Amino acid sequence: MGLPMFRALEEKFERVTFLAGGAIPQVLWTPDRERRVVAGERCKTPGTVRREAAWMKSENFDAVVLVNHSFRSAITVKMAGIPVRVGHRTELRSMFLTHAIAYDENEFEAVSTNHLAAAFGIVVPDPIPTMPISDDERIRGNHFRDGATIGIQPGARFGAKQIPIGVSIAIANALARDGHRICLLGGKEEEGFAEEMIAGMTDKPVNLVGKTGIRDSIGTLANLNLMIGSDTGLMHMAAAVGCPSITVFGPTPRAKWGHQYSPHQALQAEGGKMENTSVEAVLEAARRQLRG
Repeated sequence: MGLPMFRALEEKFERVTFLAGGAIPQVLWTPDRERRVVAGERCKTPGTVRREAAWMKSENFDAVVLVNHSFRSAITVKMAGIPVRVGHRTELRSMFLTHAIAYDENEFEAVSTNHLAAAFGIVVPDPIPTMPISDDERIRGNHFRDGATIGIQPGARFGAKQIPIGVSIAIANALARDGHRICLLGGKEEEGFAEEMIAGMTDKPVNLVGKTGIRDSIGTLANLNLMIGSDTGLMHMAAAVGCPSITVFGPTPRAKWGHQYSPHQALQAEGGKMENTSVEAVLEAARRQLRG
């Protein structure tokens, strides 16, 4: 969600450093510049907070932009003595920020993040997150999909966000009857869900769950006609590489996190509960996209 703002900051400042862990460095890759990404610790203790603050202080940063909303991150940058500290006015952390930006719980998150750039007089021209991929990644992704045209993510990191397996099976089988080949995508922690889903499918899918890293997953998504899943990082990446997506939201609001612009669709499960995901609603959205 921060990618549009990151590009705008890089155009204004001579040196931008990203403090990020996990898979984020791979998401930040871009062919037009060498981004400096520093892996951060999981700051759960006073000791790790002090170490992170000391590192920031040693870097002599002029400004810091917090794209997360935690109280801990605001304390850390205050301890580091960074002169300009920009972040959203969340978790009662305004006292530690020099620029506390209002946060609208109902505004698309990419737009909310772009507001942070206003502290530097920057207007981000386009709020839509996009991720570049290389020609080699696109070619590799085309190989991985092995003729599949529609992707489905069987799992989710948080159980409350997962589309029930039975629902995903029904969607996959209906689309297979329509003549589409299905590809399953996701992380290694979703392998069990993929096996359960495959057992109920009438046509054998291309199973890439746990078999492709971030960049190969992105390359695969770029070759699909449609991706279906819940509110996960994979679905946000699908939208960012231009793969038409249908995302089902449960406990998280689609107004905040949904990509509600063509060629993407965001559906909200009734009552905010994923067990109420409608097979018919997803299929209607899928067929509408595939026809268009």
